[in-house]
Amino acid sequence: MTSDPWQSIPGATAELPHLSRRELLGAGVAAGFTLGAQRLRVARPFSAALLRRAAPPKPSGFQSFVSRPDLRPPKVTVTGSQAFATEKLAPRYIFVSPRGLGVSGVIPGGAQGGAMILDINGDLVWFQAAPAGSALFNFTPQTYKGKPVLSWWSGKGSTFYGQGVYTIADTSYRNIAIIPGAQGLQGDLHEFAITAENTALFDAYELTHSGGQAVLEGAAFEVDIATKLVLFDWRSLRTGEVALSESYVSRPSSLTSPWDYFHINSVDLWPGSERDLLISGRNTCAIYRVSRQTGRIVWRLGGKKSGFPMTDRTRFWWQHDARALSDGSGLSLYDDASDPVERANGDPQSRGIVLTLQPGAKSVSLRHVFLHTDTATAGNEAGFMGNCQLLPTGGHFIGWGGLMPYFSGFGPSGSAVEAPLVFDGRFPDSCFSYRAFASDWRGHPPTSDLALKVNPAQTGSDKWLAYASWNGATDVASWALLTGTSAHNLTRRSVFSRKGFETTMSLTATGATPSSSPFFQAQALDGANKILGVSRVVQAT
Repeated sequence: MTSDPWQSIPGATAELPHLSRRELLGAGVAAGFTLGAQRLRVARPFSAALLRRAAPPKPSGFQSFVSRPDLRPPKVTVTGSQAFATEKLAPRYIFVSPRGLGVSGVIPGGAQGGAMILDINGDLVWFQAAPAGSALFNFTPQTYKGKPVLSWWSGKGSTFYGQGVYTIADTSYRNIAIIPGAQGLQGDLHEFAITAENTALFDAYELTHSGGQAVLEGAAFEVDIATKLVLFDWRSLRTGEVALSESYVSRPSSLTSPWDYFHINSVDLWPGSERDLLISGRNTCAIYRVSRQTGRIVWRLGGKKSGFPMTDRTRFWWQHDARALSDGSGLSLYDDASDPVERANGDPQSRGIVLTLQPGAKSVSLRHVFLHTDTATAGNEAGFMGNCQLLPTGGHFIGWGGLMPYFSGFGPSGSAVEAPLVFDGRFPDSCFSYRAFASDWRGHPPTSDLALKVNPAQTGSDKWLAYASWNGATDVASWALLTGTSAHNLTRRSVFSRKGFETTMSLTATGATPSSSPFFQAQALDGANKILGVSRVVQAT
């Protein structure tokens, strides 16, 4: 297997990110993420004038910090942060895992990929670079044992599925659990959801054979996090219910080439005492409710054998992130709509949607739709990946996936179908995040991550510039700077309001000479001026 999820895309070279969306989609047909073997004609009935607003300015390159030169996250720009913040119950932070589109996942311009927390102004809060030689996906804020945690997948992949492990970290960013997979299969990059029962739902891919053809079978598991005991195990081919003929991906010309006919990419619990699973098969363009008692499919939504009549308003293609509504009245999903073939009503458009289901009446209707209305580029097609998150406000947060370098917040739409775009964020071109989330968070990193660097303002000067940061700390309101003639004789000189990830502080060091640098220390203070952490003592360099 190749070492990168993008490596086997035809035409994937260092120049890949510079292709147009449609060229890139066309290049990926054989790799299975555009699935454009047949014409899928879907008319979009929505108004082209829906809530048009300027997209955030295009950033480029990476952020750099004097106190943490090892961190080089991509630059991010945002619009609408104040409007988003004024909404009742609006989350304060954004969680993304940026990565480049190229063969190696390298982000153009020198930025690192990894796990990243931003505030709603787009300022960095925490960053952890992806492990060397490995990929990092699906960085998610969750709850485990009643406490907030972070989770992510890391490992290696091949053609849009992965083989790796899931990590759970606490609010101090310390790893507290590792889930390697189940039943001899390593975990896949697409899904890792922690349930209220302190179990984990995740997916995996297994190479098997059917009729002489090598096939990638989709597997869904529920595992007790503490004991690693497998509580439920479902395979797309095992019951024979999801036939190879349901796939929209053409069978490979070679019997030995694995056919990713199903492409599992999300697993969720359907509400109710039965604890049935909701499973998304991207390459069958369908969502399945699977009985926990029997392992059989209760109903299908979408695809070639939908149990619900689908219309232009409700039809979705190559979907991601199918999530059950808590009251069981329907589900949300991200509709990639990424087929590259020209459709009857112009270019397709990726969207988040909420669907109302009435299984007894075999009825499905569109409740809400979320569109990114910047049409400066040739079509809003994600191509692959993306998610649609319900917020406490009643609005939604959308990660637009592979070919749209955006993440967006939508306000509550009430009884309206078309939801208002309130907040918009952007990565540099050729940079994307598999999913994006908005959530509250309080980070309490170890003091070893509190960094201070001091430089002379100019050669031979007694004026100094100090740079302080604390990777992951959310409660710092200001910085106190201490100076002295020795490490054991320090006096607080001034207090500076925190400004972004790294705060720059300027002062004159009394008694300093060019040949004798004073000593410095920084104290991180909360809003009540309580000391949260103290840096090590440093001298100017």
